[in-house]
Amino acid sequence: MDIMILREAGLTEGEIKVYLALLELGTSTSGPIVEKSGVARSIIFLKN
Repeated sequence: MDIMILREAGLTEGEIKVYLALLELGTSTSGPIVEKSGVARSIIFLKN
């Protein structure tokens, strides 16, 4: 995945890290996402 495309789409660095982690993990709970992305658990949440 080209990170520049994600930046141009307006994603933050944290959002990019989480997105890329989810591409590898598939559906997941917060624990594996935190481990894979390095993003703090407190900022991983679902936006509706």
